[in-house]
Order: sequence, then structure tokens, then C-alpha cells
Amino acid sequence: MDRKGVSTSIEVLVMMLGAIGAGGMATQTATSIDTDSNISSNLSEDQAEGIVNQFQNSVESLTRKVGTEVRVYKMTSNKSSILEGSHNIGNYGSLNLHIENVGETTVNTTSFRLDVLKGQNPSGNCFEPSNSTLLEPRDVYVCNTGIVFPRATQEVELKVVLKGSAKDRTARCLPEVSGQTYC
Repeated sequence: MDRKGVSTSIEVLVMMLGAIGAGGMATQTATSIDTDSNISSNLSEDQAEGIVNQFQNSVESLTRKVGTEVRVYKMTSNKSSILEGSHNIGNYGSLNLHIENVGETTVNTTSFRLDVLKGQNPSGNCFEPSNSTLLEPRDVYVCNTGIVFPRATQEVELKVVLKGSAKDRTARCLPEVSGQTYC
């Protein structure tokens, strides 16, 4: 039995079903447009503009979710060496997050939020409007959290949330040895 004829028949059948479905969708869209135009004639200009703005914001939101992603690829002390003594910013420095835009879209650092999962609350203002920075794809932003860099026996766990992104990033810092300035 020649199978080429069977697969060709199936292809034609699938294309015909697709054409019928597309015709049905076009009819539904035309009916919807006619109904919408009757409704829209009763809208004020401000109401119509509001609807258009909502639609644009929805499209932008979907675009951000698809093309936006960051990663925390390194955590360091803002000091080049850690001094022995009390555990404070003066001796240990503060914890810096090195955040890379690995998405396809430019993001503003004011779109980030920092959640502390384990450790002290941040006192830095790296995501505040006063420090607004645009990150192009592959750009790196160093964020001084204001959290004291942890000792070898301490752990800090942070979550970086990018508004509009489908993924949050959790980063954990637990230096392996005393005096280590990175994790």
C-alpha cells in the first residue's frame, strides 16, 4: 500500500479544518467588532482612552514577563579585607549583591525588591528611586544592601524580586572560612 497518498490526504484534511476554524474565528471577530463599535459610541473620550491604556499596560506586562530575568551571580563584602573584632559594618563591611540582567529587556533597578529570608534587615537603598539605574541586557548592577557581611558561622539568605518577572532569585551567603570577602 502506498503511504504517500494517505499522508497527503491527511495534510489536506488538516488544512481544510484549519481554514474552517479560521473562517469561524473571523466571523466571531467581525460580530464582536460590530457589537463593540455600538458600545464604544456610548463611551466618552476619557473612557475610551482609559480602555486603550489598560490594554497597552496589559501588553507591556506580558512583554516584561517574557523578556525579563536577572541573576545574582556573586555576593561580596564592600571591603577588600575583613578585620578581626566585633561583627559590624566597620570591620566586616556590608554585603554587596552583583545582579546581572540576563533577560532581553532593559530593566530599571527601581523595579527590584529585596526580601530578607535569613539574617538582618537591609539598611541600604540600592533599589530606591534615588539610585535608579537602567540595566541593559548583560549589564551588572552592584547593590550595597547595608547588611553586615556574615562571619564564617553565619548565613544570610536574600530573595531578589523583579516586578513583572516570572522568576524570583534567592541568594545565600555563608562564607566558608573566617576573613573570606565573598560567597
